[in-house]
Amino acid sequence: MTARRSPRPLIAALLVVPTMVLGACSPGQDGSAVLDPQEAPADWTSHTMGPIALAAPQDWAPFETAAGESADEAYALRQDAEGPGTGVHVSVTRLRSRDAAAAVANLVSVGEATLGAQDPSEELLTWPGAEDAAFLSYTATLPTDDGDLDVRYEYLVLDLADEAQAVVAVIAPVETFDASGAHDVLASVTVS
Repeated sequence: MTARRSPRPLIAALLVVPTMVLGACSPGQDGSAVLDPQEAPADWTSHTMGPIALAAPQDWAPFETAAGESADEAYALRQDAEGPGTGVHVSVTRLRSRDAAAAVANLVSVGEATLGAQDPSEELLTWPGAEDAAFLSYTATLPTDDGDLDVRYEYLVLDLADEAQAVVAVIAPVETFDASGAHDVLASVTVS
């Protein structure tokens, strides 16, 4: 019998995935943007995370995270609610090893290999303050103590001035993703 991990540590650990894959070139999909910059609701809290800022619901609190081997800085917030984890993780590298499009393609490869990522959707974006930007979303089914859990991942990769790069990842269970505000947290990202 295989032991299953509890959702909170599993989700917290998976938020660290971007630090392992900062920076294989894949074009964006045709069609309208799936992520556009927008202002966050007025009652959300603003957070500065290295060269970017974002806003999150008031019940999302900072937690300590490691930068990993490929990043210079890392920041994270997670929702304080009971149950499976919802949160955002930001990794920053001062000298990117690949552009935003290649970083997203790499994130797809890593997601498929480590999480069994399903239905990846990639798009190149224009983002204020960034030289280049790319978006990625996919779902994955994760084992938890309460059975399998379908989780949605969304990433915004920003190529910044002076060869820096930021990878912003949000994660939440599929069934609560929209209500959690995770997508809107990603859309609130601004470059400092």
